[in-house]
Amino acid sequence: MEGGGTETVTSYVSGFVYRGTELQYILFEEGRIRVMESVSENNGFDYLDIDGNLALPNNKRGAWDYFVRDQLSNTRMVLTQETYMGSNICTFEQARLTNEAPVFGQTDANGQPTPANEVTFTRLPSTNTPGWANPAIGSYVSRIWANNGKKLGANALLKVMAGDKVSAYTNYYYPSDVANNNFVSILHNLLPALTAAIGGSPMVSGSVKDASSAVIDGLSASNNPLFESTVSPDQANTTDPRPRAFLTVVFFDERFNFVEEGSISLRVDHAGYIAGQDYLSLTDIKAPKNGYAYAFVSNESYTAVFFDNFRVTHEHGRILEENHYYAYGLRNACISSRAYGAPGNEYGYQGDYSELDEDIGWNDFELRNYDAQTGRFLQQDPYGQFASGYIGMGNNPVNVVDPTG
Repeated sequence: MEGGGTETVTSYVSGFVYRGTELQYILFEEGRIRVMESVSENNGFDYLDIDGNLALPNNKRGAWDYFVRDQLSNTRMVLTQETYMGSNICTFEQARLTNEAPVFGQTDANGQPTPANEVTFTRLPSTNTPGWANPAIGSYVSRIWANNGKKLGANALLKVMAGDKVSAYTNYYYPSDVANNNFVSILHNLLPALTAAIGGSPMVSGSVKDASSAVIDGLSASNNPLFESTVSPDQANTTDPRPRAFLTVVFFDERFNFVEEGSISLRVDHAGYIAGQDYLSLTDIKAPKNGYAYAFVSNESYTAVFFDNFRVTHEHGRILEENHYYAYGLRNACISSRAYGAPGNEYGYQGDYSELDEDIGWNDFELRNYDAQTGRFLQQDPYGQFASGYIGMGNNPVNVVDPTG
């Protein structure tokens, strides 16, 4: 039964898998062809392109998914030839506010912007920046500075797999150099924003949500000076006339531990408006691990810096799924990973088909149900291979498999 109470029949005919009357997969020795529909959406601001690499009948597309297995046929990784690229922009314009605020700022449990939302809190009419002559600047921009305690601007949290590419871009403007570069560390705003992002994002795993207090504490200046030096670099240099305003992309692993590799902050370069140079851009930064990427703009100085057209782009790599197992087949959820929105894979432990009952954690193999937490089948072995009819893999899961049950 599906969530709405509708009965769904899944049929397996040789290597063809149907859900109802719709073909879902075509299985082959090294994986599957996943039936899909290509997506190409572009409203002039945001865009999404998803496509396979194989033409199928009835205007369908197919994507080759390859199963990487270990010596016992456990599926350790699913690699795909599907292409995926999505991009969202924050313009701060009134007409797009209901779309942009939930994506680029803090929200409550219902996905609604909070009073601390970085999009609504920092936006103001662009008439406040008369020297910013860029024709791409609309009626509203974002002002960020330490004067009002709001040093963090628009931001976005992404679920990434190793090899994914993340790009971030923003226009910026400040009228003159800084005479006295006093500042307040961005961590005072960044850590509460990360707390809200972890709690409100459907992309974040339940184990990270449950441990969010410990996660954030582990990113504090006292516990993780490396994280602070990445998001607030070069603190000792107080003579630089540029505001301490940055475009930043940082990475975290599946347990939300900071990953230094690939994490980078790029500082504003010049005062005033110079045509074609009023932007910061971080392009095609590869995610070093499965986990999360967080992109944002910030300004720790007491001199205002204005931002607009903050864009974050995510291009998927080849990894759809990565699995790690305990000896008797229990999936280690803390270090296993799946691309957000990716389809499930029923060919996991031992490489044969089994449906996982999410409520009780049992694998439904062809002949019997299996409890990976205890390493025992729930019914007797119909072939009587061992002294006990319930033991899993003859109590020797390192060397023995029982793919059908």
